Amino acid sequence: MDTVFISERQSFSAEPFSFKTDPIPENNVIIYLTELLIGLGFKANHRGFVYLRDSLILSAAIPYTKNKNRILYESVSEKYGVTSRNVERTIRYAINTAFESGSESEWGKVFVYIKNGVGHIPSNAEFIGTVSDRLRFKSIS
Repeated sequence: MDTVFISERQSFSAEPFSFKTDPIPENNVIIYLTELLIGLGFKANHRGFVYLRDSLILSAAIPYTKNKNRILYESVSEKYGVTSRNVERTIRYAINTAFESGSESEWGKVFVYIKNGVGHIPSNAEFIGTVSDRLRFKSIS
């Protein structure tokens, strides 16, 4: 039985999960996220793409906490030398642009409430939460 450590205080067994996806080797997380985001319609040359990818990696690595997005924005802003408000706004713009131009079927695979293009654009918190959970579960399955 493998044990996955989320933080020094929390751990859980990977055995109870029975997801039908292949696990992601740790060194392929960036490749997996890049392919997922490009499949949803994100443009790799957009700053929001890079900020979002870094936020997703951090989000999957840290436990659930209050104000998680604020912590993520501050971490990413320090890395790139911009303000956390700029990071939040750039990610929001990237999500909106990808939603408008991306594949409806791909968005429906990730967000179950989006069917045939009908559904609201996910907020930053919804997007980061859903994709990082998907990443976290895929990594431990």
